Amino acid sequence: MAGKIRNLLNRDGRYFARLTVPKELRAIVGKREPRTPLGPDRKRALRRHPLALAKLLDVLADARRSVEGSPTSRRVLSEVELAHLHYEETLEKR
Repeated sequence: MAGKIRNLLNRDGRYFARLTVPKELRAIVGKREPRTPLGPDRKRALRRHPLALAKLLDVLADARRSVEGSPTSRRVLSEVELAHLHYEETLEKR
């Protein structure tokens, strides 16, 4: 039997990706625990989960940069660009 999937929340048959925000960043992010809806289907939610979690982590990274005072010059990657980047990193590890 598989273990519990981290950062995946099931509320009344609906799935969400969630992430806890550190106390020092809550004022910037505006939430204690931001969530991204993934839908009612578990299989589809599991497929969408990594991308949704990456977007939430990006929000936290932007908040950290604004606290540190460094400018953000990043852009949001499309799903295809993110998949290519992941594929290249996987090949480099081999």
